Amino acid sequence: MSLTKAELLTFLQIAKEAIYMVRLFRALKVELDESLTIECDNLITIRLLIEKTVRLQTKLRYIDIYFYWLR
Repeated sequence: MSLTKAELLTFLQIAKEAIYMVRLFRALKVELDESLTIECDNLITIRLLIEKTVRLQTKLRYIDIYFYWLR
């Protein structure tokens, strides 16, 4: 589970940076030919983010908050 938590935190940071980049490009009036895609090879992490019925159960509240933000 700690690997999944680490991947979720990494995914969160990448998602925030991707949002920043999209907003920066829009402000500079630069259009991208393709949308930004974030790739992940951890199947558990992908399942946690895609399936609505799966819940991550941790004692660390900040992980739960980040997890729901990513969804």
